[in-house]
Amino acid sequence: MSKFLKDCGGGPLVEFTLTFPIMISLALGTVDFAYYWADASFANKAAFIGARIAVISSPVATGITDPSWTVSLLGQPCYDSNGDSNGNCPTVNTTCTPTGTSGGSCTGGEAFNNTTFTAILNPMSNLFPKLQRQNVKITYATNNLGFVGRPNGPPMNITVKIRCMTHQFFFINVLMQWVFTAPTADQDGVTCPSGAPAGPTISASATSLSSECLIYSECVAF
Repeated sequence: MSKFLKDCGGGPLVEFTLTFPIMISLALGTVDFAYYWADASFANKAAFIGARIAVISSPVATGITDPSWTVSLLGQPCYDSNGDSNGNCPTVNTTCTPTGTSGGSCTGGEAFNNTTFTAILNPMSNLFPKLQRQNVKITYATNNLGFVGRPNGPPMNITVKIRCMTHQFFFINVLMQWVFTAPTADQDGVTCPSGAPAGPTISASATSLSSECLIYSECVAF
């Protein structure tokens, strides 16, 4: 019996059995995390493409390019020398979020233009096929430029943000399921749509650009 206990002939096999699962998990985990960072890069590029299209498209929030203004103030600046609003022009800060397979809602009581949203979403999805409509949020906010009565309303900063998007691991998904859960809210604290898969949330991707031409029929005339 003592001779059997001192026998080291099977030592390498035991060591291999113990270390192999760890080594293969590290190797496959490295591949999975590389795919995660690739998704984050695609999301960032998709946000830029969406913003670039949004600044030359009719707004998803209908009505913000046709604000009311006082005739006696026509031509007066919207902001003072410090860049603060002087009350001459309406302030826009509207966020549009899609719902379901079509349609959506915008803050500020504005209607959601699904045709414009789809025209912005499609090029983003072509670059990043994993992107779904519920992962995109668009915000329109006036900046410190413009004057009363300006055609198509005061200039705006348009932000396209990707939200509530997760990455699903391929090789180590079973090991990671106990670590990650489905997201419940986006980076702004807004509730995420139900059905989002469990996984690490893709880092915030957002691009803000200044509006160029928010009346599409006039944009294509140039």
